[in-house]
Amino acid sequence: MIRKRPGRATEPRSGGDAADSGGMTLVEIAIAISILAIGALAFAGTFVNTAQLSQDTRDTRVITVAMKNVLETLHAEHFPSLTTNYGQGTANPSFWCTDDGTVVFTDPGNASVTGSIEFFNDESSIPASFAGLNGGFDLNADGTVSSGPVSDYRILPTRITMTVVDSTSSTRVVTTDVLLFSVRSW
Repeated sequence: MIRKRPGRATEPRSGGDAADSGGMTLVEIAIAISILAIGALAFAGTFVNTAQLSQDTRDTRVITVAMKNVLETLHAEHFPSLTTNYGQGTANPSFWCTDDGTVVFTDPGNASVTGSIEFFNDESSIPASFAGLNGGFDLNADGTVSSGPVSDYRILPTRITMTVVDSTSSTRVVTTDVLLFSVRSW
């Protein structure tokens, strides 16, 4: 018969229960790893979203700079000769814009934006996207809406279309309709 001495605590033997010794069980470790993994995956997802937002911001910046530079190029041109110098059926039907915003009318081979310019100088057939002008508008201020193109226009409905291809080969097309006005007397 073994006698216990009064007032003496028994100490756990080695290999005893982990819960008794203050350690973690295998189930507790698995739960902790699962929670950590879920948090890491959620955090990794924000990196993907951030990368996409960064690419979209870059594309928007490039398009904005390209649009500004194309409009400045058109503004610097002799207004009555816009339709003969740019757009379909001319020597400059398309344009390219490099990453620094330079607009050129010959393909440089490394352009981040390609685009085209379309003029609507037929007073009787202006697209509906030009709100208030569709169906006909007196572009040359002679008091009548003529059928067919006019060359002495004072207002010129213009469509600029740009295509951006990013590093992932994703394509974004932006079309903008603008009205160009002659502020000079020719």
